[in-house]
Amino acid sequence: MRRASGDPSASGRRPTASSLRTATTPSRTDVNGHPWRVVICARRLDVAKSRLRPLGEEARQGLALAMARDVLKAVGGAPGVSEVVLVSDDPSLAHLARAVGAVVLRDPGLGLNSAFLHGMGAGRSGDTWTAMLMADLPCLTSHVLQRVLDAAARHPAAVVADREGIGSTLLTTAPGCRARPRFGERSFHQHVATGATPVAADEPRARCDVDTQADLGVALGIGVGAITAHAVEDFGLDRVGLNKQL
Repeated sequence: MRRASGDPSASGRRPTASSLRTATTPSRTDVNGHPWRVVICARRLDVAKSRLRPLGEEARQGLALAMARDVLKAVGGAPGVSEVVLVSDDPSLAHLARAVGAVVLRDPGLGLNSAFLHGMGAGRSGDTWTAMLMADLPCLTSHVLQRVLDAAARHPAAVVADREGIGSTLLTTAPGCRARPRFGERSFHQHVATGATPVAADEPRARCDVDTQADLGVALGIGVGAITAHAVEDFGLDRVGLNKQL
């Protein structure tokens, strides 16, 4: 697979702590004094984002990798995040995540919700708040994520809806609360039904997940992270080029 110019591995350089803060700093807390563990689940690149296949295999895999890396970067830069966990069987993502201090766990292969529970349970301390986050949010920034976590910390469980109000992009739980991930079709309403409080309705950067070409166009309009932007440019998928594909 061709590497985008924004990928440090394209020149043989490994990402450094300056590009993504280490994920294992227990002293980091949010404004409420809460340490956060953020669990990100990502499919293998050879099967990820199947609805982007019309863009071509290289572009599909390159975009999936770029979006996940932008999410990792946003999470690592959030001041309240003390630990980042990636659950994935993809060797490229695992290598990049380990290089910047994230904990990497193998996907148990029982579906997305089982993968999130696996990431939540491994080595979790009793006072840690946990967020389950999707890997396809290229517009997410550290500041936006921190605002979302601060809002979520007011509730035992909280959920962020996708931009259509049907799916979920993030689910949080307080220490001592049972995690009940219901990611999948119509997950937002299922999460609310299990007791999660909706938050961040006014944070489009936290709600714009990318599954289709149309979603990518919306994300580009909002503004994507630098790594995704480089990938879009390298694969010729600027807004004009993308619109021609639609």
